[in-house]
Amino acid sequence: MWISENIKFGGGSAPVRAETGRVSIAGAEAAVVTDGEKRSLLTALPPGIRSSAKLGQRVLLITTDSGEAVVAGVTDGAAPESLAIEAGGCLIELDGGEVKISAGRIELSGGTVGIDGALYINGEKYEPPEGAV
Repeated sequence: MWISENIKFGGGSAPVRAETGRVSIAGAEAAVVTDGEKRSLLTALPPGIRSSAKLGQRVLLITTDSGEAVVAGVTDGAAPESLAIEAGGCLIELDGGEVKISAGRIELSGGTVGIDGALYINGEKYEPPEGAV
């Protein structure tokens, strides 16, 4: 019996457990309420991706065989509070209705770029010359 349990659960002292709960404290180190509140939980994401669930969102919580709990994903399908993608010296951040792109160079090829609102270049509002389209 002992051998089969250790093979089944990867040789740890306790089985891996999955459950759902609601986020009670949002952020990089969230808290999730299941049968009790678990705090300072990290979210398991691929390298270069940062995201955090919103307060009250339903999430999947996995507790490993070593007893460490991690948020494995959002189960209610709602968009995250924030999202960041970072790779090769480039960073794209989506947060609070803003999109920020940091890169050495941004290239737009083909298609059309539309701007509906004000355009700022180096912190100065751009005003097109009279008669420009």
